Amino acid sequence: MARRTTMMPMTGMATGGGVGGKLLAGLVFIGLIALVINDPAGAAFVAHRVASALGHVIDGISAFTMELAR
Repeated sequence: MARRTTMMPMTGMATGGGVGGKLLAGLVFIGLIALVINDPAGAAFVAHRVASALGHVIDGISAFTMELAR
């Protein structure tokens, strides 16, 4: 008899999401577009601050892993 292979379910992967998630994502997108249209300089400032904060997080994780490697 041939061996049957079964596919393992992929955990942690998005499987499409429901209507609520898509609605929330759409509202966030529309809000961001409205922010850019109404206050482009403010939106650029917020984007710069968010990017800077993410850079600090990455630097912190990098320093943490370097200390673990010692």
